Amino acid sequence: MTTRVSAVLAVLIALSMGTATAAAACGGTYTVVRGDSLTEIANELYDDARKWSVIYQTNVDRIGDNPERITVGTELTLTCIDGLPVGLDDGRGARDIDARSALLEVPFASPATREPIALLTADDYRPFTDRTLPGGGMYTEIVQRAMEAAAPEDGFAIYWVNDWASHHEPLLSNALLDLGFPWFKPDCEADPTTYRCENLVFSDPVFEVLTLMFVNTSNPVAFTEDSDLHGKSLCRPEGYSTFIFDADGRNWLEDDLVTVDMPKTIEACFEGLVARRYDGVILNEFTGREKINAMGLRGQVDVGGGRPIAIDGLHIVAHKAHPEADELIALVNAGLARIKEDGTYQRTIDAHMARIWAELAGS
Repeated sequence: MTTRVSAVLAVLIALSMGTATAAAACGGTYTVVRGDSLTEIANELYDDARKWSVIYQTNVDRIGDNPERITVGTELTLTCIDGLPVGLDDGRGARDIDARSALLEVPFASPATREPIALLTADDYRPFTDRTLPGGGMYTEIVQRAMEAAAPEDGFAIYWVNDWASHHEPLLSNALLDLGFPWFKPDCEADPTTYRCENLVFSDPVFEVLTLMFVNTSNPVAFTEDSDLHGKSLCRPEGYSTFIFDADGRNWLEDDLVTVDMPKTIEACFEGLVARRYDGVILNEFTGREKINAMGLRGQVDVGGGRPIAIDGLHIVAHKAHPEADELIALVNAGLARIKEDGTYQRTIDAHMARIWAELAGS
């Protein structure tokens, strides 16, 4: 067996196995009535107004790009989180997750000698991918279930390499591994020349993430339209994508309409926000809320009012240099469609969301 990187590279493979447990039916369908808002629905049915974002994320295709505008008569799907809500139509039981991990030494084989499909991810992207989490994280377990449903003839394995910068180059570009996750897709129609657009093939969105603006509660800034942020100072940590600032014709960076500082850590962003050096910190909802709790900033920092900054899909990718890139992505999409159809996808999301919000509430 030949190698392109080294004779043997020690990698971690996370193997998640779910066990079903009986639970009272919760979640289900809620019909919007006059006077409703997502915040009020969340407060009434989840006992937590912050969970407006869960409702929005699950129903963005029905609500549209503005969560403050919901139409009377719209049927909303409410995820089961920590046993709530109850009493709705189409309620279902929650599922607990029992995950197991193994540390193995696996040789890197050349594409010609490696048969199982090799998927690549890394730790420290909570709650999506991290081996300290049940199932390796919400996204990892969805990928696991989708690949099981796709049932590739030669099997598959998930490899953990904790150097995100190496994933596209050289690991995927040289077909040392076949697929990577999770990755955002830029607006390739607006700018097809970005690296990801030029070099990667994207699956259907596996999960959609709300990117929100976190604000100082003593100096709240609402985002209802693009001009609200013109002239504002924003913070987004180093290494996070910036294409959202110019997406959909905003051209915030291109036209110098906003100032974006990119310190090395999330902590530095929030410290600057509290010190009022920034008007907002731009992060995905889960990362932002977890960090607020960890830093003891509840009450000082919260989600700003109005709309999300972006709603971005997280995808599985193959490099266009891979000779079977299109076939691999088609296989992934087929598996994803199957678990959405049979309910596995939503059960997996529900179980992880219950854990995530329980952790946020208890921090």
